[in-house]
Amino acid sequence: GSARRLEPQLAFEGARQVPDPAFVVAVTIVRVVLSLYLGVCILIFGSGLPNALTTIQALTVAGIWSWWSQVSNIAYVADIPPAIEGLFSVIFAGSATGYVMMLQPLIDLVVKGMLFAGLFVDKLLDLLQVALADWSG
Repeated sequence: GSARRLEPQLAFEGARQVPDPAFVVAVTIVRVVLSLYLGVCILIFGSGLPNALTTIQALTVAGIWSWWSQVSNIAYVADIPPAIEGLFSVIFAGSATGYVMMLQPLIDLVVKGMLFAGLFVDKLLDLLQVALADWSG
C-alpha cells in the first residue's frame, strides 16, 4: 500500500514525521486485545450470538471500520480529538441501529397494531362525521 504523506499541522511538527514506535506497538496491542475480546464475547454469549452479530452489523453500518481506518492513520496529536468524536458518533449510531434491529419483531407488531387502531379510529370518525352532519341539519 501507499504510505500516507504527512503534512505539518503546527510549527513544531516537521514534514515526514515518523510516528512514535511505542505508539505503533500500543495500537497493535490494542488491535490484538480487541480481536481476542470479541472472540471471548462470542464464546461466552453462545445463545446470544445473533444479538452479537446484529451489534457487529449495526456498528459496520454506522462506520466502525472507516473510523478504525482513521485511527490507524493518526500521526499527530491534533488527529486524536476528531477520532474520539468519531468514535462516540459511531457508538451512538451503531447502538441505536442495533437496538432497532434486535427489536424488529416487536416493532413490526407495534406498527401493525398502530395501523389496525388507525383503521378502527377512521371508521369511528366516519360514523361521527355522519352523526354530526345530521345533527347540524
